[in-house]
Amino acid sequence: MAIKIKYLLVLVLLISLLVVSVSSVVLAADPTPPPPGTVDCYSNKFLGFPTWYQYLELDPADECNVITKDQNYIPILIAMGILNIILYLAAFVSTIMVFYGGFRYLTSNGESGKITEGKNTIVAALIGLAIALIASQVVGFIAGKLA
Repeated sequence: MAIKIKYLLVLVLLISLLVVSVSSVVLAADPTPPPPGTVDCYSNKFLGFPTWYQYLELDPADECNVITKDQNYIPILIAMGILNIILYLAAFVSTIMVFYGGFRYLTSNGESGKITEGKNTIVAALIGLAIALIASQVVGFIAGKLA
């Protein structure tokens, strides 16, 4: 009976992490359509990942070319966009590691060493996920101030 409850709790935890991960990608989408006669320059996203040019100001009337009003910050903004992609990738990998740690925990068959390894994997992945999410927000804040 206690083993079934343990499996149920871990399953609920894993499903809730999956829902939070997917909903954050869905909520990050910009629901506002571009004005008529213009092009949405920021719509080219792969699996919800940001684009490398997300912090650059683009001109939708001029085939989405970069507006170079302040050329000093363009390389920094591109680097921050690439860093943000890497942080999103790290968050994605850490979410997968939470599932892997849960799988290791569930398949430990009561062996204390394997249970400890599974718990340590889950804790490390959750810490990595938190760091990646916070760092992504910090990068977005700094890039927003520079743009």
